[in-house]
Amino acid sequence: MLQIRHLKKTYNAGTDNELKLFENLSIDFEAETTALLGPNGCGKTTLLELIAGRKEQDEGAMCLQGKDITADGERARAAYIARVHQDPSDGVAPSLSVLENLALADHKGKPFTLRKLVRKERIDFYREKLAELGLGLENKLSSLVQDLSGGQRQSLSLVMATMKEPRILLLDEHTAALDPATSQTVLEKTRELTARHRILSIMVTHEPRSALRYADRIVVLSRGSVAMDVRAETISERELLETYLHA
Repeated sequence: MLQIRHLKKTYNAGTDNELKLFENLSIDFEAETTALLGPNGCGKTTLLELIAGRKEQDEGAMCLQGKDITADGERARAAYIARVHQDPSDGVAPSLSVLENLALADHKGKPFTLRKLVRKERIDFYREKLAELGLGLENKLSSLVQDLSGGQRQSLSLVMATMKEPRILLLDEHTAALDPATSQTVLEKTRELTARHRILSIMVTHEPRSALRYADRIVVLSRGSVAMDVRAETISERELLETYLHA
């Protein structure tokens, strides 16, 4: 469980452009998929940045499975937090092969040299991970990532992010740049991987229908506060859309 208590975050404090985004946010996240919705500027991406340690809160505390991680910086949190970004090219090295990208993810947090990047004894493991997607990427190990489609790159990013089975996976509109059919495929694979490995996932999205279909829990933010917090199966698309549009 990730516990966030009394979170405060203000931008441009003491100026004419001061924005108090979070004033006293407390929320818990379990080992399931939570869809985070809300209008632009409500704090969705900032919350992910604060959880990842890329930004620092003004006040408040965070605990993961009972351990206080408030003082952990981004580098320390990278050991247990992974992220998939909106741009399919973020999180991968386009000029390297699929195999080399997987090896990079496998060496996360460990010292290595490019000459010793790929270990032959790990190749079958990489193939198995890619085969879980059911997209045939296990047959493209030698292909350059820049030659893959957007959906294939995003699927590869997902495998790389979950390879070390992080405790938290942050999904920042990770299908927004994809066409509808590819987006659905990536969301389905995301759901399968996170459920299989019991990863606490927070998925920022602007798509109420996707949130209802692929998440266990729905949280709607409005002006830095929680406007709705429900189980996905207990709310209709119409009810969610009304709350989302008025947040």
